[in-house]
Amino acid sequence: GGASKLVPAAFKAYLQAVGHAGEGDDRDVIELYHEQLTSPDSATRSRAAGSWHSLGGAVSRLTSASNVVQSWDGEGWRIRPHVEEKAPHSADRASASEQTQQSAKSSEPRNPSPSGAKRATQEIKAVPMSTFTAQALLECHYCLHDAFLANTPILQGIDQIRHIPTIAVHGRLDFICPACTIWELHEAWPEAEVHVVGGAGHSMYDSLITHELINATERMKTKAT
Repeated sequence: GGASKLVPAAFKAYLQAVGHAGEGDDRDVIELYHEQLTSPDSATRSRAAGSWHSLGGAVSRLTSASNVVQSWDGEGWRIRPHVEEKAPHSADRASASEQTQQSAKSSEPRNPSPSGAKRATQEIKAVPMSTFTAQALLECHYCLHDAFLANTPILQGIDQIRHIPTIAVHGRLDFICPACTIWELHEAWPEAEVHVVGGAGHSMYDSLITHELINATERMKTKAT
């Protein structure tokens, strides 16, 4: 009901990359990716990382013409237009990141070794891994373990951090972390300042998100003095 509905072609490619047949295949896709991302063979790891990031990119780049920011200041909601102001070098950062990801697919040295999950885990520690693959493995590892939050849900522990001044910025078109999550946080923590940016997606390098994060940082400096 998530990515498979938003970007069906990209999702099908994501499944096929690790040999998952889709509906009717009972194997866990995340486990399949984890196996390949921890493979002793660097080419296998790179291919899995490329497919993993491709799905994330397909979902995170959905756009809209909307440029409205919906803000909660701790007392009430207000709607304001986003002021178009590109953050310095944000485009350069995004471009450099994309170039790094493209080149990383073929940058890892090959290191074939005997199969076996335990053996693969031991070998992976000794083999250089690109940041592109490492990021995919980190994300996959968290997904495999429910982000390590299964027994300690954040929303149930809000009272422990309620006193900390907080500003949250969220893209309304973030389909990796849907807008419903920021709404649930707001409901549990109305003291926190919230800004939901229309037309923005998941990345902090999105110029709309970057602008709001810079504004939030400047306001937080004032709160701290």
